[in-house]
Amino acid sequence: MYLVTCSRPDLGFVVLFLSWFSSYPLLCHHTTMKSVFRYLARTHTTSLVYTHHSSMDIPLLITGYSDADYASCRDTRRSISGYIFLLNGCAISWLSKK
Repeated sequence: MYLVTCSRPDLGFVVLFLSWFSSYPLLCHHTTMKSVFRYLARTHTTSLVYTHHSSMDIPLLITGYSDADYASCRDTRRSISGYIFLLNGCAISWLSKK
């Protein structure tokens, strides 16, 4: 959860999904978790980078994206939605919830 909260929002959904099955994990959940660790090993240099522009000529650009579905979870028939806000191309706020 620390990685998702502080530096790796790309792992948000898979960490949430695996946590649903933490009390009774199956072999497929273990395989998925190993895939997440392999992904982390391949992308260990990837992180959020915020740069400071000393020039006032560059305006601040805020961009937002959102996504939602309707009852796509086959187990609970609940919806999953999320959003991300970017400041000059860097993530500053994100959320994924069921």
